[in-house]
Amino acid sequence: MKPSNHNRMATIGFAAAFAFGFAVVISSTRAAAPAEIYIVGALHGLHEQEASFTYDDLGRLIAAIKPDVMLLEVTPEELAGKLETKGRPEYPKVIWPRLVDGGPIAIAMELGQPEYGEVTSAATKDFETFKKERPAEHQALTIYGKGAEAVLLEHWKSVADVHAEATDALARARAALNAALVPGSASGQNRWDGAMVDAVRKAIDLHPGTRILVLGSYRNRFMFVKALRDSPGAKLIDMKPWLEANGFGAEKQRH
Repeated sequence: MKPSNHNRMATIGFAAAFAFGFAVVISSTRAAAPAEIYIVGALHGLHEQEASFTYDDLGRLIAAIKPDVMLLEVTPEELAGKLETKGRPEYPKVIWPRLVDGGPIAIAMELGQPEYGEVTSAATKDFETFKKERPAEHQALTIYGKGAEAVLLEHWKSVADVHAEATDALARARAALNAALVPGSASGQNRWDGAMVDAVRKAIDLHPGTRILVLGSYRNRFMFVKALRDSPGAKLIDMKPWLEANGFGAEKQRH
């Protein structure tokens, strides 16, 4: 006996509803998967002085992370043109060559124009005023910054050390001193940092379930960790143990 059209339509409707519901479950599961966040602190010019974390090591680290998305401490204009990046030689040396078809998605974290000009001009004015009106404190802060770099270069024995609490603590103290000594500088720095963090959060929302590399600096890695620790949809990777487990600890360094 052949089924009636009504029964056949009911069966088809049930199958379609089941398939749709199953697809929704799969989609929801994927959407709910947190993005893995790897916050890396580049050394900028200090890569040339630190034998345990060279430009080649930075390249090896990125290859080991295998990021789907890279958040970069550059302006949109620098990223679009793959330009020279003053004070951040790691970009032309390591990052730009990796941005090829089929490679990771690259996103600029820094402000673009005209906001970039507004913030940097204000910061330059603040520090020039500080240097002119409080020369002794300016000199002391300069000496402190150079001393902090010298201490870290002596302390670091591996890439993992760069991503440990001792490095973050010294960077945190340096940032606090700048904010305390240079009038007006904190507001501009907060705006700058906030823009970069917002870029990461947007990437987390747009790319759930992926591996996201946030390439900051040894000077501001602590800021990213603090700001992103409780971000929805994000699973922060504790970098020091991860690095040690993946061949970037002192006992496994090539140098």
